Amino acid sequence: MRSITPWKPFASLRGKDAYTRGAFEEDRQRILSYYQDHGYPEARIGSPQVARLSEPSWPWLLWPHEVTRNGLSLTIPVEAGPFYRFESIRSSRALRQAVAERGGKPVEIPEAWEGRPYSVRAIENLRRSWLTRVQPQNPKDDSAPFRAVEARPAFDPDKHTASVTMDLSDSPPYLVQRIEFKGLHKFSDRYLRRRIPLREGQPVNDRALEVGLARLARTGYFKPIRKENIRVQMNDATRTANITIRVEEIGQQRASLIGGNGQFGSTLGIAYTVFDLLNREEILSARLEGGPESLQIMLGLAKEGIFGTRASLAFSVFNNVLRPRFATSAQGPFFTSHNVGIGIPWTYTASNTDSIDVSYTVSRATSDYKILFPPTSTGVTSSNIQTRISSRTLSAGWTHDTGNERLAFSSSVSGGILGGGENILRSSGEYGRIVRDPIFSQGNAWAFRTTFSGAGSYRGEMPFYSRFFSGDEIVRGLRPGELGPFALTSKAVNSGATTYSAAPAGGNLIAAANAEYRIPLVAGTQAAGFFDVGSGWLLPNWLGPARPLLLSSTNGVLHGSAGIELRWTIPGVQVPFRAYYALNVLRLDRSIRLSDKSIFFARNRFSAFGWGLGSLF
Repeated sequence: MRSITPWKPFASLRGKDAYTRGAFEEDRQRILSYYQDHGYPEARIGSPQVARLSEPSWPWLLWPHEVTRNGLSLTIPVEAGPFYRFESIRSSRALRQAVAERGGKPVEIPEAWEGRPYSVRAIENLRRSWLTRVQPQNPKDDSAPFRAVEARPAFDPDKHTASVTMDLSDSPPYLVQRIEFKGLHKFSDRYLRRRIPLREGQPVNDRALEVGLARLARTGYFKPIRKENIRVQMNDATRTANITIRVEEIGQQRASLIGGNGQFGSTLGIAYTVFDLLNREEILSARLEGGPESLQIMLGLAKEGIFGTRASLAFSVFNNVLRPRFATSAQGPFFTSHNVGIGIPWTYTASNTDSIDVSYTVSRATSDYKILFPPTSTGVTSSNIQTRISSRTLSAGWTHDTGNERLAFSSSVSGGILGGGENILRSSGEYGRIVRDPIFSQGNAWAFRTTFSGAGSYRGEMPFYSRFFSGDEIVRGLRPGELGPFALTSKAVNSGATTYSAAPAGGNLIAAANAEYRIPLVAGTQAAGFFDVGSGWLLPNWLGPARPLLLSSTNGVLHGSAGIELRWTIPGVQVPFRAYYALNVLRLDRSIRLSDKSIFFARNRFSAFGWGLGSLF
């Protein structure tokens, strides 16, 4: 029970100790579902019995005294019925043949299901798995007939077992007669319809409806749409269905927190968006994010459904300032980079799960490098070298996102026929997957991610700021720059001698993998045990003529960490806050002789606390 919980803390302040018919119906459905998912398919929940109750109480406020408290006593009659177990779960030959015709693979039904308690939810999940393989991926595809899947359970009252058969439905599908949205005040009906692939006149497709509702939730302008917000009225005579969806708008304006621990130190900022200010369904956005070592300001304008297509076009102006100070070395190299530019991204939604994006960026970077000299009679001990590089970059990417599985590739090129002084190739890829735990609890999940990033110069010098100074955003527990190798730096002291030290050199090739076991807790919190592994390389052939003197024993070292992370979704802004504790089980720990009098101890910390805003993956 979640709506009526007088035993929970602060129940009276949250209205959880009051009885209402609507609140009880929500809890009644949860209780019934619990019984039906744990072996009692014939369970019944009766009408509640409410009675007045008066009981004495002895509060100790100021002095102990007796007080009579009046309340309600709620009794819920439950008839569980007989306990059933699965005897067998099979799929028909016609269903397997229909899946094969679409080029799919049949759903694997593990033998461990036999003997387990009967579960309505498990059967429904299995039915939907078959449904996704039978139905066309594109709801607008009329070349193949729409096929429905139904589960046919057969109960044996003597042995208290159930046999379930998955088969194609013999009945013609229900057609959508009308889709109606309620609760709209600021958003148009057309805005919602364009994001839901289910159309009037098409067969009722639960999967298409869920994909559209999830797409609406990701916009951030609506509260999550639950099952009780969807009402479907079936007409058996005409085989039609009317769907009513009640939405609750958050507003056309939205502010969210951003930041975390990136490759150039910790940052904290705010992003503010305004939708449909000009009555053209456009999105105006502003972003300010900064920290001790970086600052980013960005203004953007995006328009979805450009020229009546599924493509969107955006325009953004950005201003980035970087001034890194690596904690592992107090002797440089120090530099400041100021990057301003304009970006024009174009995105096309190829299907419900695939999107293609192309962008063109024009920017100008100004970098100041500080070089230290030995003291002289003139008093000059340092000098600044300033470089200005213009960049024109063309990038393209592809993303496949099903909600539980994500695959993304992107590549970009700058210079050459595009012009500008930066000639760099960049490429990255990421694969992530979430799998529900089939053994311990369906509410828990395994999450996996693999990622790589590479950058190199094909002509001329690769700017220092273009390298990857990765840390705990790839492998939790590392400081900025520790995932890559170290380079040898020198400095002249007052005596005229030269001292040597080491500093993070960054990397131009990064590869990592992450694994998590996620356990949902209460009130929007989640716990996760994780294991991260990754490595960074600096390949000199990709840098151009300017190549640092690397400490080869630190290049390509495998780093790994394990720990626990707690996440809490901040109410209102709906942004997860992450706090973790990591043990660096695979870490760099060695001493390197730099000269006859200098030894550098390359050591990652054994453990670390960290934090971040937003999901890691």
